[in-house]
Amino acid sequence: MPVKQTIAIIALVGISFYSYGQKKHVLELRVGAGAITAPDIMEGIGTAVTDAIITDNFQTVDANGESTWMATVLIFPESRFTVGLDVIANQTDLTFQYDNAIPDQHSSANYLSFMGRLDVKYIKKGMVRLYSSIGAGVCSRSAERTDNGVESTDQSTGACLQITPLGIRVGQKIAVWGEVGFGFRGIICGGLAFSL
Repeated sequence: MPVKQTIAIIALVGISFYSYGQKKHVLELRVGAGAITAPDIMEGIGTAVTDAIITDNFQTVDANGESTWMATVLIFPESRFTVGLDVIANQTDLTFQYDNAIPDQHSSANYLSFMGRLDVKYIKKGMVRLYSSIGAGVCSRSAERTDNGVESTDQSTGACLQITPLGIRVGQKIAVWGEVGFGFRGIICGGLAFSL
């Protein structure tokens, strides 16, 4: 393809994106928090079941999952189909209790997740948007555990997922949003959105 035609096509695409951006928002930034995430469930229930099977003196586990914090970038948020990226940080602290004078044991796990996402809007009315979302990506897990005064650490990398059947966004340039689903953003999450 000749250089002049290539330059003309690039200019035409650039002008189209610029014109589209003048009429609609090109990016949306979101910040928020979630609760009852997949890491909370895996660390709390999974570890408790394992300890109950392996350790005879195990009594209970107290899970202190802190809120999950997230930041999101969405591209062309006004479109019916929107793609984006979630960055999610999650920490779960566990205290294991035993009988027979065995001291409590402690465990802490930190997750950092990067998920691509696809949102599909099915209602756009005034300031209200209803949508569904699916996300998948990679997460890094760093865990520390103290057993009988001995500390151990574990680091691993794995997949992460979020399925959100219902999300709502209310507002214009500045909005609030909330979602109900399952995965690394949590069973319930919400926050603020800023359109650019």
